[in-house]
Amino acid sequence: MAATLGQVAAIAPHWGTAAHDVATCSLPDHPRAAGQAREYVRKHLVAWGLDDLILTSELLASELVGNAVRHGKGPLSLRLLHSGSLICEVYDASLTTPRIRRAASTQPPRSP
Repeated sequence: MAATLGQVAAIAPHWGTAAHDVATCSLPDHPRAAGQAREYVRKHLVAWGLDDLILTSELLASELVGNAVRHGKGPLSLRLLHSGSLICEVYDASLTTPRIRRAASTQPPRSP
């Protein structure tokens, strides 16, 4: 689910986090952005010694970016914060608040 910059700042402020523990990149408003996000996440988690979190974090970033491309408004940004825990944020330029959508009961399950 994408969030606006203001919403992200309210959810996970990064002041007090060392500059080397914050990684931010811009992504295109295009489906290939999900692959770029996975690559970016992998690179930074290796550098931070968080190899055990790579697979899950790549999946999370890819899903968030895919949702932002599909439902948001570009440009997109990805931010990772490493400060006792790992926070992965994706936000877009939309001014609307994200909302949860429930799958219809007739919708077939997604395949892995």
